[in-house]
Amino acid sequence: MNFKNKKYDEIENLLIAYICNDIGEKDKFFVENWLQQDQKNRDYFAFLQKNYISAQEKTATNKTEDAWKNVKLKYFQRQITANQQLKEQSNLRFIKLNTKFRISIAAAAVLLILFSTVLFQLLNSTDSKKDQLTFTEIVAPLGSKTLVNLQDGSKIWLNAGTKLIYNSQFSNSNREVTLDGEAYFEVAKSKNQFTVRTSDLEVKVYGTHFNITAYAEENLISTTLAKGSIGISFSGKEGVLKMQANQQAIFDKTTKKLKLHKNIYTGKFISWKNDEWYIENETLESLTRKLERKYAIKIIYENENCKKYKFTGTLTNETLGQILKLIEISAPVKYSIRGDSVLISENSKTKNKFKNVLKE
Repeated sequence: MNFKNKKYDEIENLLIAYICNDIGEKDKFFVENWLQQDQKNRDYFAFLQKNYISAQEKTATNKTEDAWKNVKLKYFQRQITANQQLKEQSNLRFIKLNTKFRISIAAAAVLLILFSTVLFQLLNSTDSKKDQLTFTEIVAPLGSKTLVNLQDGSKIWLNAGTKLIYNSQFSNSNREVTLDGEAYFEVAKSKNQFTVRTSDLEVKVYGTHFNITAYAEENLISTTLAKGSIGISFSGKEGVLKMQANQQAIFDKTTKKLKLHKNIYTGKFISWKNDEWYIENETLESLTRKLERKYAIKIIYENENCKKYKFTGTLTNETLGQILKLIEISAPVKYSIRGDSVLISENSKTKNKFKNVLKE
């Protein structure tokens, strides 16, 4: 069976749209049926999901893009050639697209994958080396979020500045990932355990919905459980802390202590994946760390006292300028933008207006 480039590109584009979660219901139905038709279809989807780079530097040349495209095509055609007779017997069909999809810049930028090890294995290894353990690393760059669909049916939303790593043998029987940053998990039910490792904690689940915030540069690791139950363990402590829905565990890296909070409103901790941001009695220092990740900027304080001011409110899709203006209105601070940096300083002219509500 011959596959023209046009049809190959259309199939690939539809799969990419599916990976980016930017696909209509009809096309989604087509993809899922296509994946069910043949193991080789699923193998190619897994390959593309692991190795697709959806964001190129502006300085990238056409030769670089063509080389990447040819690598995928070479793998795709090699799989077809090796199994051509078998596929024709099983009536392998590729669905031709009738619709055109669009991937937004933000969605395309979030699948920045380190793939050189995987490609080396795919293109140069012998059959005896194919079982060699390799790892896939998916990064959601600053200013972006991404959705990762794992082979076992689990979904993981990565917040800005987050890194997710899992091995090439990830499957229903081997479900383990490593997280640096913040992610919301919807783990598919299975008799086999799903494990999330962070710098200091290990979370074990079988099928549930939860959020983990574990940025390397921050001292606290929080685990918020929205549905089901999970177990948490950490080095230096025997046993596992069992968590139920609507609970949150906060681990202090310095003291090595874990504190459990019950009957919390989990919505405010997981709303970020739906472009909502609940802020409750949060210091400007904590708030600006999140702004740096969300908008890919650097925030500099001219006066350390500014960091203590606290804020409460709800944000949706406001621009950086709108948020900075709200901060300026809500506290005696002022800001100025210098390139990709924001300078925050105390506003002596408005400080007197706030003196009755500030704790000196």
